[in-house]
Parts: sequence; C-alpha cells; structure tokens
Amino acid sequence: MDWRGIEWAIPVYEVLIFLVPIYGYFLFRRRIKRKILTKMRALLYFAGLVISPIALYAFFFLGLVGLEEMSNIAIIPEGLARTFLILVGFGLFIWLTALIIFGLALKLEKFE
Repeated sequence: MDWRGIEWAIPVYEVLIFLVPIYGYFLFRRRIKRKILTKMRALLYFAGLVISPIALYAFFFLGLVGLEEMSNIAIIPEGLARTFLILVGFGLFIWLTALIIFGLALKLEKFE
C-alpha cells in the first residue's frame, strides 16, 4: 500500500528550483548595490540559497527511505522513486546555470 499523498513534493520542488534563483538574483543584487555584501560573498550566498531546494528534496527523500526501511511500510510510490535522480540532476543543472548567469551579471554590471 503506497502513501499517495507524498507526490505533492515534486511540483513544490519544481516550482522552487525556478523561483529561488530569481528571488536570490534580485535579493543579492540589491544587497551589493547597498554595499552590504561584496560580489564574492554574494555569489557564495547565492550558491547556497539556490542549492537549498535540491538539498531539502534529497534529504526529504532519503529520510522517507529510512522511515520506509524502519517501518516496513511502502511510503514512497514507485513513480517518485524512479524520478529521484532525474529531478536532482535537473535541479543541479538549474543550479549551475543560475550560478553562471549570476556570476556573469556580477562581472558585467557596475555597482557604484
């Protein structure tokens, strides 16, 4: 017996991996303009912020796997288990792309 209510995690994760980089871009760009952060520190904070949905999804999934092993109850549906590597790989691709775009924006834009 599968727990079908857990599949809500996939759409939430997909929305977050697109919205968090946009939010982080404007947040850290504004902090650089106000001289609160340096460019390098903003890039590091941006990298940490953008990878957070990926890490949360991976820890959530691995926690469910551990709970499933301890309780001998099928918590993770087969579809969710099969898409785990694809979703994490796609999230890492978005993370790398967002880092490149943010890094280029920091390099090309004048913050004075």
